Amino acid sequence: MAAFQIALPKLEAEGIGVVSVSADSQADAEQEALELKLTFPLGYGLDALQTAAAVGAFHGEAAPPRNRFIQATGFVLNAQHKVVNAVYSSGAYGRLTW
Repeated sequence: MAAFQIALPKLEAEGIGVVSVSADSQADAEQEALELKLTFPLGYGLDALQTAAAVGAFHGEAAPPRNRFIQATGFVLNAQHKVVNAVYSSGAYGRLTW
């Protein structure tokens, strides 16, 4: 997400928006947004299993309080809001970058 924040002025100049959502709690999402100085929308509270099933994302389990999580999954939408590219990660590598 930090890379998208760094690239945000260039992306916005091209008419490209950025939004992120996660299964993190509100408090964890807000903390991450503060740490990374994010200015784009950051959603939270997704049900990890339901979301992973709906979009085909990989998911996993971690120790409490995190519990279930969704691996990074990125989508590029066109002006008609159709998915034109999707990147599914199963770990820390191979994630969508700007």
